[in-house]
Amino acid sequence: MPPVLPAVPPLHSEPLVHFDWHGQLRARADLLGGVRIDRDNAALTPHLGLRHGAADQQSLPLDGNMPSGDLRLRLEPAIQVGDWSTIHSQIDAWGLLGGDPAVASATDRFTSGDWGQGPWRSGLAVRRAWMHAKLFGLLDVDVGRMADHFGLGIFRNNGNGLTADAQSDVDKVRLSAELFGIRLSAARANLATWPVSRGADAYGAILGTSIPHSDNAALGLQDSADVIRYDFEAGGGKFKDGKGLQWSGALLWQSQDQALQLESARDAAPAGKMADPTCADECLLLTQRTLRLYWFQGALDWRTTLGGRPLRLQTEGVFHYGTALRTDITDFADAKTWVSAGAAVQTTWEMPTYDLKLDAGGATGETDGGFGVQDTSNFKIGGLPDGEPRSLMLGFRFHRAYQVDALLFRELIGAVANAAYVRPALRYHLLGRGQRDLALEGGVLAALAPSAGATPGNGHLLGIEPDLSLHWRHADRVQGMLRGTVLLPGSAWDNLGGVAADPAFRLEAVLRLQF
Repeated sequence: MPPVLPAVPPLHSEPLVHFDWHGQLRARADLLGGVRIDRDNAALTPHLGLRHGAADQQSLPLDGNMPSGDLRLRLEPAIQVGDWSTIHSQIDAWGLLGGDPAVASATDRFTSGDWGQGPWRSGLAVRRAWMHAKLFGLLDVDVGRMADHFGLGIFRNNGNGLTADAQSDVDKVRLSAELFGIRLSAARANLATWPVSRGADAYGAILGTSIPHSDNAALGLQDSADVIRYDFEAGGGKFKDGKGLQWSGALLWQSQDQALQLESARDAAPAGKMADPTCADECLLLTQRTLRLYWFQGALDWRTTLGGRPLRLQTEGVFHYGTALRTDITDFADAKTWVSAGAAVQTTWEMPTYDLKLDAGGATGETDGGFGVQDTSNFKIGGLPDGEPRSLMLGFRFHRAYQVDALLFRELIGAVANAAYVRPALRYHLLGRGQRDLALEGGVLAALAPSAGATPGNGHLLGIEPDLSLHWRHADRVQGMLRGTVLLPGSAWDNLGGVAADPAFRLEAVLRLQF
């Protein structure tokens, strides 16, 4: 008998809240040889250096070798609410093998990091959390602590590289849209916020008289002591059939009108000074900083063919200008002007079974002092606390996640700084270019220091670094690398007695599982 009423289809609807997550597990082991822990002055942070014959036989480590290992678990859950908003986050657990990146080696993983980004201590940490929303199909809005990346990443880098330990995170509110094929965005970022308040305790009279206040008044979190940055970006172009050109440009403007006195004293940590009741006369006094910094960034990604084979050229350039009435390191008012620049180029020409690669770039350097990341930012001639202050700052540092080698820039200098480099390489794909890729790569890095006076040996030649590596990848889920590199240091690493530095090496194994 046929049904009296027609069948009613079951109701199906998408859930209002959808949870998704992915992440990665990365294991790494490495061995550095021919190195020592260096400390040029008792007031400077220890850093990684090279050995100079018998004179360094008793330097730590005694055998010249530094083995280390670390295991990182990264989770990136996302909660989608409806079809218009998503909450993202990044959660990291590191130090799982005792390889705390803060002490594993003598550069960014040996100290606390600087230059606006750096590593984190062992343990569990939420590094990013932000919301992305779409408004009426016209604007995209991002709010929270999120990744900061532009172009190749020589200045702002999200840290997605296989061996990257540093990344750019920024507290930001960003609006973005596309108009007539041009991608536009504007953002306001809080880089630092200091709570300043008055009360009846020892800090009751620490605010300068130039700031109007009553006995129980308070300065809010959003005051002129905040470090604020405004970002404006534009980009366009597209790829079709593997060819085309994409371009992007950015202007970053950073300001801070006033700072706390504790930011200006380099001989004590802020937390310790805040807890010391005897420092009420200087620790929280507001001082005039009048900081204005500007960055101009441009990037190109060009894809074409040469001889019928794919050719890709990527480049990024950064110019930095800024002024400050008072820095955050020296103990007295000393005006500074920054004028610096950096640029990088990556080229890959794909043949049927191998790739021809060329990396090149450069960064301006100081005429005296300020060599690399280990300068400790004290803005003094010779990089020493008792040196004369430098009023013109010319040095530019690449982001520490932008890596072009394994030892010279990555560990000894800490990043590309005061350098011009070139690295040709050949990568041979042993299994073709399918889902499973096994490739052998050999390359040679050669680097010069434009400003010889800033190097330890007052020389231009930084060194030559040949390397050989084996890379494998399976469907973007498994990625690994075995690499060996040797550094032949140049005259820039001679010691004070004119003795040349010994060669150094690094052996590294990395495996990353993504899920």
